[in-house]
Amino acid sequence: MSSIFLPWIYTNIDKMDMSIISKHPEEVPYFKENLNKIVWDTFSENPAAIEIISNNLDKVNWSRLSRNKGAFQLLLNNKKNIDWDELGHNTALNTHLLYEGNEDKIKNWMPICKNRTPWIVNILDGNIDKLNKDEILELSANTSAIPII
Repeated sequence: MSSIFLPWIYTNIDKMDMSIISKHPEEVPYFKENLNKIVWDTFSENPAAIEIISNNLDKVNWSRLSRNKGAFQLLLNNKKNIDWDELGHNTALNTHLLYEGNEDKIKNWMPICKNRTPWIVNILDGNIDKLNKDEILELSANTSAIPII
């Protein structure tokens, strides 16, 4: 097992906060052997956990998975489960492809306005009129949005 856990942690594993440990990509090998220890809410955000997540879709927190930068293909194959507002937090460079043709599903534009990855330009271009005053203010501080402001 290639884990970052120190040996003493294994002797006290039942005392650990598994919701925090479930977030760590380095601990995916541990969870492969201990599926019963996974806290699915936080594990759904773990970009290194896609293989395990793909085999346990009934346990996934889809809002959190929508934020997961490693989940593009999984989200593409399960668009009906995407949380479109949470997807705005996703920093994967191809996230805008999930939004194509689904811009009408965005109810909260703030996560996209705060997102510092270049893909936001693809979504915001042509949709600036849908932003409220606070979202425009946030966008004006975002250097990724310079091409469209």
